[in-house]
Amino acid sequence: MNASQFVTPVIDRRYRWDKRNQLIERSVSYGQTGEVFTAGHWYYHSYQYDPLGQLTAHLGSVQTEHFLYDAAANLLTRPHTEAPHNQVQGSDKFDYRYDGFGRMVSRYEKGSSSGQRYHYDSDHCIIAVDIDQGPLGYQRAEYRYDILGRRIEKRLWKASAIANTVTYHQHEPDEVYSFGWVGMRLVSEHSSAAPHTTVYHAYNDQSYTPLARIECTDNPLNPQRAIYYTHSSLSGLPEALTNSDGEIVWQGQYSAWGHLQRQTRPTSTFNREQNLRFQGQYFDKDKFVGNKFEQRLRWPVGRVSG
Repeated sequence: MNASQFVTPVIDRRYRWDKRNQLIERSVSYGQTGEVFTAGHWYYHSYQYDPLGQLTAHLGSVQTEHFLYDAAANLLTRPHTEAPHNQVQGSDKFDYRYDGFGRMVSRYEKGSSSGQRYHYDSDHCIIAVDIDQGPLGYQRAEYRYDILGRRIEKRLWKASAIANTVTYHQHEPDEVYSFGWVGMRLVSEHSSAAPHTTVYHAYNDQSYTPLARIECTDNPLNPQRAIYYTHSSLSGLPEALTNSDGEIVWQGQYSAWGHLQRQTRPTSTFNREQNLRFQGQYFDKDKFVGNKFEQRLRWPVGRVSG
């Protein structure tokens, strides 16, 4: 008997396509054998489209999503709604406001005082976000860019440190993040919360699909390096990380538009956040948006603005 028959792949992906080359089913098996195209599988997705090729339904492991569009292909959350000037005014959960440039300037939960206000520079990059957490207070994030428009720093003031949006500069930021780039690809990130650790990202040649995450600790008493291999979907969305022993240390499940719905960490060796999303996008928890060179992907309506 061939020895390879006893080998079970760590991650096994299967895909099905229709006659128009549209993806209609995909399944991911983690260390399992047998038929994987069953709706009861842990990680199963199916997709439906309209005659224009627009995604109308996504059956996932976490939830089922349905999508509506207007005549201009704007994604709507309710039928018979309008998106004047191609600006979606809200979703089932949020209301959006825009300025004269078409940039989203606020996003608030319906019937609530909790939300975000966005501030821009003359190049239309977000330079600050005020996060109103209602009775929990305010939070402030500020961003710096290089001459190419790549974000190189984020400064964060947490709600416990500031009473309102006027007094935040009286305090030092609670956390400072720095980012390094090669071309237009994010290759390193560092946080003042872990001053001795830098995270590096390696990519597939000439693309934005991540291949590996390398965490380096420069503590002179205990220098370390950990390599985690990235396993991505066809669109470059990271779905799992494995260590050098082939063990899965992180798994993520997403909505159709890349919003992380559930994540698990099967081992205790990986406790950091995995913020890469679709190719070229990085998730900011303080903004609840994904950045693609400072374009804002709004998860509930699947749109990029800015």
